[in-house]
Amino acid sequence: MIAIRRIIKQSIYVALSLGLIALVLFIVIIPSMNLFRRDPAPPPPPRESIIIESVDTITHDSTIDLIARVRNPNPRAGVPDYTLVFILLDEDGQEITTISQPTYLLPGSLKYVAVLDVAVTQPIDRVRVEQPNDPVFTNVNLDSASPSFSSFLRERNIKDMGNQRYEIQVGMVTNAGNFGYRHVDIVGIGFDAANHVVGVGKTFAGELKAGEQREFTLQWPLPFSDTAKVIVLPDTNIYSEDNILPVTGDPGRLREQATVEPQQ
Repeated sequence: MIAIRRIIKQSIYVALSLGLIALVLFIVIIPSMNLFRRDPAPPPPPRESIIIESVDTITHDSTIDLIARVRNPNPRAGVPDYTLVFILLDEDGQEITTISQPTYLLPGSLKYVAVLDVAVTQPIDRVRVEQPNDPVFTNVNLDSASPSFSSFLRERNIKDMGNQRYEIQVGMVTNAGNFGYRHVDIVGIGFDAANHVVGVGKTFAGELKAGEQREFTLQWPLPFSDTAKVIVLPDTNIYSEDNILPVTGDPGRLREQATVEPQQ
């Protein structure tokens, strides 16, 4: 009987010890393991499609200008390599020619992609535009890399060049961002009173440091209807490392020293 009681007591001790160990595991060790376990990263937000908002053409004597208004609705992702294809069609819907225009799209940007002085030998009925089916997006840290430009327009005049009359638009662009760039693209679009595109010009500013200001000139053949307003969109390729100037000094001080003239 004594041996049986001893066995029962030992069994009770073993059961209590195992229960105590299990309690410690349940209360202390298992929760602490959960603290070090990382939750799976949330899936990235879905990319919104690039939007071609409008396509316009401006016909001249023997050439045509093509303009596509493109919007990237993704605020933190851009497309370093983006090619638009303009397909020129006749009245029967037959393809006359195609023009590919490589460019880039900054995050959350609106861009006018323009091809100027395309030679045509027959009437163009309409233009169809195709874009990449699966553009490759790149996330951009907007706090550091996003360019910032301010621009305003000055005088707009008419000038004779040979046997052609041109509308000349002069303006100023200021680099209000934190980085300087070796090349800044500038596109200007002229609109009439009915908001129809009547002129388009492209130029570029050379090296433009942070805080610097530069004059630019745009031109296009004199439209048949009067130009009521001009929209200017400076742009630069932040995906090209060679395009970004090394930072020297304090960009904030440079911006303070820049003088910005009021719009006329």
